[in-house]
Amino acid sequence: MRRISLAPTSLQRLGAHHRRHAARLRTAARWLGFADDARDEAVRRCFRAIAEDVPEDSAAGWSALMRRLARMPVEGPAAAPASAPEAALLLHLRRLAPGDRAVFALAELGGFDATALARAIGAPPAAGEATIVGLRRAFAGDPAIVAQGGPAAVLRAALDDDRPPPDWQA
Repeated sequence: MRRISLAPTSLQRLGAHHRRHAARLRTAARWLGFADDARDEAVRRCFRAIAEDVPEDSAAGWSALMRRLARMPVEGPAAAPASAPEAALLLHLRRLAPGDRAVFALAELGGFDATALARAIGAPPAAGEATIVGLRRAFAGDPAIVAQGGPAAVLRAALDDDRPPPDWQA
């Protein structure tokens, strides 16, 4: 493994970003189709990739990490769902194009509104809003999502199912 040499302030910023984003990025990797045994390495690679130029802003940092993760090739079998709601979510996400999965994760895990989402994907605000509205409508209208209690219940259950172990460190 390559060691990264950073100035103390860069290392502190990277540490702060890691504490803030690593668990969400791990979940995003699952949503993007990474197998459980591959996603921790994907998370580590994302942080190593931005280590030299960690954005100060939390939203910019999350966006940089997600863009990096979305560009990584997904290999091997997809993660096995831990519950019926998570199975519905993962099945829905697998039917989306990889870029749409990344936008969905940015919005739902990152809490991005349409303006922040548009900025993150480099699109005009109206395009960002149209994209996320369309993705959320499709998610809410998916019969498997409805059968599991609707979008809020499915997302809540999927996040509860995917908590990292207490000693987890990317």
